Amino acid sequence: IPMLLSEQAVETIGDWNDKVRWIRWMEGHGYSNYLPRTYSSVDSIVFPCMVKTAAHSSSGVSIAQNKNELSLILANHDKSHKGYTIQEALTGMGNREGG
Repeated sequence: IPMLLSEQAVETIGDWNDKVRWIRWMEGHGYSNYLPRTYSSVDSIVFPCMVKTAAHSSSGVSIAQNKNELSLILANHDKSHKGYTIQEALTGMGNREGG
């Protein structure tokens, strides 16, 4: 069945296939409470943390327990991915506390 999708719909679908773009989409649409905190600077990172490549699904997700592990993960970062984000580690299901 042929489908016609608007340019905006195609862009949104693309956002959902890229973790970094998906996070930006969620934040831009008021859904930040449903996301783990994203760290914008190395000094603000609380360990453990998650490093997520832009790849879709759970591929490219690593947990760093400390700065040394984070350095190793970033040094071995797969260059084929467009980017990565560093977020608080998840401890359970649901939105973050106090968010």
